Amino acid sequence: MDNGGYDDETDETLAERFLGLQEMFPIPVRQAVGTAANGIFNNAKKFASNPSLMFAAVSFILWARLIQKINRLN
Repeated sequence: MDNGGYDDETDETLAERFLGLQEMFPIPVRQAVGTAANGIFNNAKKFASNPSLMFAAVSFILWARLIQKINRLN
């Protein structure tokens, strides 16, 4: 069976792939992505740590799903 000649190439690790992506983009782009990722992560932690927000989000999703099922039956 022919694998296209890729048998002699070693598999990249995840760290090597990230390093390759890091070399591909300029520093301002990397800094902007890092800042955005940190902001998203910090806001997600704040949201997850507030039980009332979690309850409101989960209940909204469950009620929306229930209403959607009821509308499909009609």
